[in-house]
Amino acid sequence: MYTAITIVLVLVILLLASRVSRVSNALDFVRHDLKQTSQLIEVANDGMIECDLNMTVRRVNQSALAVLKTDAQTVLNKNYSSSTPKTRIEKVMKSILTPVKEQVCMVPGTVPVPKPSQATIVYEVPLEEESSLKLRVYKSIKTHPHKSEPTGYVYLLRKVAV
Repeated sequence: MYTAITIVLVLVILLLASRVSRVSNALDFVRHDLKQTSQLIEVANDGMIECDLNMTVRRVNQSALAVLKTDAQTVLNKNYSSSTPKTRIEKVMKSILTPVKEQVCMVPGTVPVPKPSQATIVYEVPLEEESSLKLRVYKSIKTHPHKSEPTGYVYLLRKVAV
């Protein structure tokens, strides 16, 4: 009788230990994700847009909303990969998230041929049709903390005059 109770208790403890391990891994992932994003959000004057791999906007800061002259409800949780843009903001968002011409700029300390997680892609997008203002976009790849696999993209927006 006591042997059966001991075996059941050992199995319950092992089950709980595996669950704690999974929760710990999930917390590590969230911490890594938050650390990556919060480092970028701290740049006060730059706009920041974060998308998943399907080009659905997941986060956007107030600076980006001010530059785009829109509100969060207009851009959050919208997918810009396959839709045909109809409004001004959809056209601007589509040009930011899916640029036509990209110039790869190496991050310091990387090898000559960049791996996707090591490269920052820089390009410019017209902000207004009849204006000399453009958005300089810095596109970086977000990675999974344990697997170094891409999980999405982060776009930093900086208004420039040309």
